[in-house]
This record gives sequence, structure tokens and C-alpha cells, in this order.
Amino acid sequence: MLKAVISSMLLLLVFASCNDLVDDNNNQIIKDGFTSWIKIDPTNSKKIVASEIFEKDYEIVKLESIDTCLVGNIEQLVVADNKYFILDKEYTRAVYVYDSSGNFLSKIDKYGEGPGHYRELGDFFVDTINKEINILQTYPAILLTFDYSGNFVKQKKIFNYAWQIAINGSNNYCLFMLNKIVSDKIMHDLVIVNEKGKVLSKYFPINPKDPSKITVMPNNFVSFGDSLSFIRSFSDTIYDITSNILFAKYIIDFGKHNIPPNFFDKYLLDDGNPLNVIKKAELAMERNNYAREIYPYCESESYVYFGYRYNSKLNQAFYSKKTDKVIYTNKLVNDINYLPFKFSNVLLMKNNTLILKLSAHTLINRLSKFKKTMTEKQWQYFLLHNDELVNVASTLSKSDNPILFIYKFKDSF
Repeated sequence: MLKAVISSMLLLLVFASCNDLVDDNNNQIIKDGFTSWIKIDPTNSKKIVASEIFEKDYEIVKLESIDTCLVGNIEQLVVADNKYFILDKEYTRAVYVYDSSGNFLSKIDKYGEGPGHYRELGDFFVDTINKEINILQTYPAILLTFDYSGNFVKQKKIFNYAWQIAINGSNNYCLFMLNKIVSDKIMHDLVIVNEKGKVLSKYFPINPKDPSKITVMPNNFVSFGDSLSFIRSFSDTIYDITSNILFAKYIIDFGKHNIPPNFFDKYLLDDGNPLNVIKKAELAMERNNYAREIYPYCESESYVYFGYRYNSKLNQAFYSKKTDKVIYTNKLVNDINYLPFKFSNVLLMKNNTLILKLSAHTLINRLSKFKKTMTEKQWQYFLLHNDELVNVASTLSKSDNPILFIYKFKDSF
């Protein structure tokens, strides 16, 4: 069994060896309950087909593509109140709102100076109680609030700096610093503050010379229901934030292929190029066959999904909480609709589904290749099972918005 109930004594032993899990007084942070160990032997990763995990039927959401709502890239997706909330902070620096059918509803595009504007769009979250969208400006950390229609409501400074933000079950703000020291009093990577900016707790002392802590991940916070998870780059642990307390929820165990605890001590940043240091560390991890970079990470009430790197390959893992079963692969063949199923396309897990994005350009090209390589009989069979997909593709241009694909997990998985 992957899941084990760890007694209080064993918890003390486990967490005593984890240097990161300390509070301001250097006390061990322990949360009673369950910790699940997901054991993976990366040398035993095999090819699987998507139909082993997902139902044959899937949903397609074509996001409306007009000049006012062309999304450069979907970096984050939130599904709430029968709407899709999309963050594109790299290209258009905006948040888009679509209904459940993909019809465009509104856009928050307030890059600039002054009230109601942000100099740098860092992150966002949706408040379903007040029907509001909260956008984080990174420096200083200002929270700008808009209604679902994109109208500015209010703003407030919550901290000096924050790279990402999430709200926990106690309605406090969880701030990720990306290894940036904001003051001589706040030198931690995860800080939890109340609505007035008062620090309630802080975790993971910052080491500016540690190259593993400056690797950017689009989403270090993952929320579903009332649960909030937190993951760090090059960490094997998925943390849960309950109230203002942090505890290890899942430990991804690659056995002898785990990164050693003090591995990055040999690759501390100096006055040289940080990218060169990170590259050296990456080459050493590859040479020593270490599994690493657990990302993306998605979770719902019943399932866990994550990607990881091993032996120059991108791997994917699926874990069922119901059956306590894990399936992992270095080659996932999508025998459902034969479209790419890469972890770089994975956006979100919602209930018992996994949501992926695919560019219009890729979809058009892939279907064109299918038709050229198939016999007429094979193509007719493909149409029989994927008629909606072909119909949607026929209405696209290559510059249109990405398409959302929603795959449903099998109950038996």
C-alpha cells in the first residue's frame, strides 16, 4: 500500500530530518493525521494508453476568439461559478472570463500606473462568495479587486513583495516569495499574513545562494475545495496549508533516485551567472539518474496528477486516492483522440476530470496529418468517435485561442 498512517513518534522522526520544516523558534512543524507516500521506481516507467485511466468520452471547450479576447498563453486556469477564469501574465498581462461554453464575458487588462492598475501581474484568485477576482501586483504586493464583469472595486497593499498568492481556509493570504528577501525581519519563502498584512507564520528560511529555490513554477499553490497545497521546486514533498499550519501531505519517493538532501550545497550561487550554476546542477542530476522537478501538480478530492523528469524524459504519474493505486509512464499514448497528452498542456484537475489546453495551430496541424496518413475507412472510423473534435477544428484559424480538453477519470482506476 502506498498510503500509510504514520504514528506520532514516526512523524517526529520523519520531520526531524527535514530542515525546511521549522518555525520562527526553530521548532519542528508537525500536523497530526495522514501522510501518503507515493512510491515510484522511475526505471520501471512504461508506455501506457490514455484509455487505461480515462473514459473514452471527453469534452471540448472552444474559447471564443475575437480581437478583444485573444489569449497569448493560458498560464493558470480557475473553474468556478460555471466560468473559466484564465491568467495570461506573460503576453497580454490580463485575466479573461469565459462562460462554461467558452463564450467571452469580460477581461481585466489594467497594466499601468495609478489606482486600479498593476505594474506587474503576478497572480490571481477568485472569491466565489463576493463574486470577485483578486489580482496580485508583485512589488509592492498590492491586491486589486474586480467584479466578474471586470469593473474595478478596490485595492490594498498587503505586503512589501509577493511572487504568488493564495487564500487559505482561514481567509488569510499565503504569499510565496521566490527566494527573495523582503526585509531583515522576513527572510522566509512562504509567509502567511492576515488581511492587514500582519505576519501570522512563516516557513522555509531563504538561502539566496541556493539555485534550486529560484526556479520559476507557474503555480506553487494548488487549491481544490477547501484544501490548499504548496509545492517547491526540486522538492519531493507536497505540503498542505491548514489554517496557518504547514504539514507534509504527500511525499513522492523515488527510492535511490531521490535527490540527496544536501545535493545543492555543491552548487551554490556566486557572483557568476546563476543560469550556469543551475545548468551544472541539472547535468549532475541527469548524470546521477535523479528523478526531479515535480511539476505540474494537480489534485482533486479523488485523484492526484504530477509530472517529473528522469533520464532526459518527461514522465507523468496518476494516483487514485480511492484505490490507492499509482500509474506512471514516460510515454502516454492518447488512444482516445490521438492528440498530444503532455504535462506541459495540463492546467487543472476539477472533481474527477483533468483539463488540458491545446493550441489551435497544433490541433489543426495534427488533424490534417491524421487525415493524410489514414485510409478513408480509418478516417470515417475516427470521425464516428470524434465528430465534435473535427467539427470544432473546422471552425478554427491557427491564430485562435487555445482549446480546452476535459478528460474524465475512470472509476475503476
